Amino acid sequence: MPVSSTGAWALALASITLSALGQTLMKIGMSKPVVQAALGEGVAAAVLAILLSPAVLGGLAVYGCGAAMWLLVLSRLPVSAVYPLVSLAIVFVVLIGTLFLKETASWGRIGGVAIVVTGLILVSRG
Repeated sequence: MPVSSTGAWALALASITLSALGQTLMKIGMSKPVVQAALGEGVAAAVLAILLSPAVLGGLAVYGCGAAMWLLVLSRLPVSAVYPLVSLAIVFVVLIGTLFLKETASWGRIGGVAIVVTGLILVSRG
């Protein structure tokens, strides 16, 4: 079934959202004490702990779904028009990190996000 231009843009936004959520899940998984301990025990222990981490595996799956959706986007929209949207992932990850992971959003980080959003607005008008 063909995807409309509007549908392709919605798919792009969904893909970017999934990428940000996947990164967040991988961060959660990699921060677990069992994974952190295994990282100091050598490569084999670290790989095993990562492969047994539901959050890391879930993050990889979500990220992979986002990547598959992105391939569909690239087949329907000009890359020069849609690729700047990828920077929205920065905005999403900062919001998720601040709201759900209790990370600190410094003024520099907030300013950087504002610059990214401003850049997106300028690029979208071009």
